[in-house]
Amino acid sequence: MCLTKAFEQQPDLAAFNQPAHLIQSVLEHSEVSLDCSVLSSGHQLVEWMLPDLTTVDQTDSHKLRLENYRLVIKNTSIADSGLYHCFVRTDTNVDIVTYRLTVRMRLLSPSDLNGKKISVENGDTLSLPCLVTSPHPIETRWFLPNNQIFKASDKKGRVYVSQNNTLIIKKVTYEDAGEYSCLAANLYGADMLSHLIVQCHSLTLQSRH
Repeated sequence: MCLTKAFEQQPDLAAFNQPAHLIQSVLEHSEVSLDCSVLSSGHQLVEWMLPDLTTVDQTDSHKLRLENYRLVIKNTSIADSGLYHCFVRTDTNVDIVTYRLTVRMRLLSPSDLNGKKISVENGDTLSLPCLVTSPHPIETRWFLPNNQIFKASDKKGRVYVSQNNTLIIKKVTYEDAGEYSCLAANLYGADMLSHLIVQCHSLTLQSRH
């Protein structure tokens, strides 16, 4: 008996040289904080422009709040994904900082799963490369079925992400079956692969005497 999985692919990313802190990838219903840290002298006026090109003071959304130069978004949804622009105005100039927020659904619908199945046996080692089309993703994250988020690390437990962004799961168990999404993003966009992992169990039939 097998559990199944597939993958979803979204548009390509272009190469761009951006600081990693400008890119955030989160699960829906999370709280996100975008910190507009610009070094300017003199009096500063900070304004935030949202992905729909409105400003924070033009929206009546109770999800948004300003804390000094920081924009906080509560209970994020897919609709919150996009570019956020922070304008810092002084007496002499205007600085602009752009952030990309990508919100991933906690549960993908069947229509989102448009790729292949991957079947594994109990005790196998599973290796999932992050095969996104972007030549220069700035942030790469793996979203696991238990709502954990992993990124590349030198730490190597039973589940870890290698420096080339390959997800490794040792000694696969039944609980490891589910949707695994690799999401890579930069300021130009996001590219995501969502795999459906299937655990296969061999059934042994015993005759009765």
